[in-house]
Amino acid sequence: MLYPAYSYVPPILIPLGIILLLLSEILLFGRRFYVTNYAVSERIGMLSKRVRSVDMDDIINITVTQSVWHRMLRYGEIHINTSETEKEEEIIFPCIANPYRAKKVVEESMRRHVPARKTTEGLNYRRIK
Repeated sequence: MLYPAYSYVPPILIPLGIILLLLSEILLFGRRFYVTNYAVSERIGMLSKRVRSVDMDDIINITVTQSVWHRMLRYGEIHINTSETEKEEEIIFPCIANPYRAKKVVEESMRRHVPARKTTEGLNYRRIK
């Protein structure tokens, strides 16, 4: 029986495809983002972890980046720039579904944020029993 040329898959391509799929899943699920009223945090890694945080006071710009394909598939990147001059202080949220909604969440938490006090003057402390 003759098979068409396109129905034959070399045996090396199947394990290679599985490895590439697993690698992409590890990279995607090994990265988490958290938005609180005080900071935006990024946690990278599944086995070893690296955490970077940016205070809401330091955020100066939030940018959404989408290519034509990203717009058609409804995902994109969010770039959060800080007042620090280092490039390392930029947090990028890659492959975010509905990036404009995620940007709105960050902006709302920035509005609810109470700036951190640098001194303890004028604070009323209450003992908790």
